[in-house]
Amino acid sequence: MKEFEEENVPIGALFMTLGVTTFFTIAIILGLTGLYEGSNTYYTDEWGNINPEDVEQYRDEQHQGLTTYSKGEGDVVRVPIDRAIELVLEERQ
Repeated sequence: MKEFEEENVPIGALFMTLGVTTFFTIAIILGLTGLYEGSNTYYTDEWGNINPEDVEQYRDEQHQGLTTYSKGEGDVVRVPIDRAIELVLEERQ
């Protein structure tokens, strides 16, 4: 009497699943690596050093955009973030 069953295991489907999984894993790793490298190049010079002046200028631009009034394109108007929060709270009450 046999103690195991003889089956034909679908090896093709197994290899296909393994291949597709491997392909997507490599694609995800390469994509994340590209995103990481792209985000680092914004602040770095040709030698890979971070330029503190660029970072400081970026922070200043962001701070100015959040704390000052300005007119944008069309009907867009920038309002300081603190005032915008007050306006939203007044509108909801």
